[in-house]
Amino acid sequence: MACRARELVSGGRLVLINFCRDEKGQYLGNTGGVNMFDNFNRNWQNFLGEGIITTAEYENMTLPQYYNTVEEFSDPLTSSSSECYQAGLRMENIETRVVPCPFAEEFKQHKDVEKFADGLIPTIRSWNESIFLAGLDESRLLQERKKIIEDYYNTYRQQVLANPDEHGMGYVHAYKSIYKI
Repeated sequence: MACRARELVSGGRLVLINFCRDEKGQYLGNTGGVNMFDNFNRNWQNFLGEGIITTAEYENMTLPQYYNTVEEFSDPLTSSSSECYQAGLRMENIETRVVPCPFAEEFKQHKDVEKFADGLIPTIRSWNESIFLAGLDESRLLQERKKIIEDYYNTYRQQVLANPDEHGMGYVHAYKSIYKI
């Protein structure tokens, strides 16, 4: 934000859209139905309980995600002691909105459970598969590690197929309008 403050001229505006935790406590994958992150953990714990992964592998898998609240986004732009505020940045407006999971929305229309799962699971994999894979012990053969990952996402896929109305990945965004005095 300090860099943006240096770039903006007085009267300049900046619009930012970021994932967030909204006023209801909702965040990516937690907008109703199955909490995606709880499900990730529950499935990984089940793999531990079944002896598929070790305790160390369970503990090594950490999704590095944190979603700011409106207050956390606003603080640097409203607190007179912050560097951003002192550089002249001010919050004009901030609001949160939930963008429904596009795969779940399409599913409501086409009712094809396979198509829904075939869209949702690869999208989830695209941003967290490497994290699960990195949690597995490198002393395992790569083929074994890849099989564990395939089995993990197949488990998630089967859950979606069994109960599609409860799964999705709704997005929760903070829309911020900022100006420089």
